[in-house]
Amino acid sequence: MEQTGTHAENRTLLLKRTLQLFTARGYDAVGVQEVAEAAGLTKPTLYHYFHSKQGQLQALLKERFRSLEDALRGAAEYRGDLSGALGRAAEPARVP
Repeated sequence: MEQTGTHAENRTLLLKRTLQLFTARGYDAVGVQEVAEAAGLTKPTLYHYFHSKQGQLQALLKERFRSLEDALRGAAEYRGDLSGALGRAAEPARVP
């Protein structure tokens, strides 16, 4: 196993494999070595990007919720109309 992709490619691949394994078996049942092997990378490479298993989970959540956060931030932006801002923020966000 060796790091062959670019920084972004390796990080993306690790997150993809992390999501697949966490979804299939749950957070507690998956080890970092297993994620690294599934991505075809080394455990030190995984730790370079995420520092821990919890770091992997945090990165996944941050990535997955970014579009929702952006939508809420835009909807809640105050434009001189408090009730409008609150109404926009309460509407269901359209997340791709």
